Amino acid sequence: MAEQDKGVEELLDRLLEGELTAHLGYEKDAPEGRNRGSSRNGKSTKRLKTETGELYLEIPRDREGSFDPVLVPKGQRRLPGFDEKAGPSPCPETRSSWGSGWARPRGPSSGSVCSQN
Repeated sequence: MAEQDKGVEELLDRLLEGELTAHLGYEKDAPEGRNRGSSRNGKSTKRLKTETGELYLEIPRDREGSFDPVLVPKGQRRLPGFDEKAGPSPCPETRSSWGSGWARPRGPSSGSVCSQN
């Protein structure tokens, strides 16, 4: 798997975790989530096909089974148009190295448009 695909998988996994957090109404391991009904209940692996290959995502679950992701709906096996929507990185240094320590632009005061963490 290409390093860029690994970065896309990590990004989508984080976004899916965020969707579940919004659905449940509390952060992972937060005390206010205890004894509130539905809670996190592990993850399942999902294989998606894109224009550039396959992605393997970790889809979070909730105990009640009421979580239905918006980003990658249940039953969806293809992710058409994702590559065009996400687009390449604006920084030439990161186009082949998503997830390897490079950050998105930090603003006009940072000097360079692209900077390393």
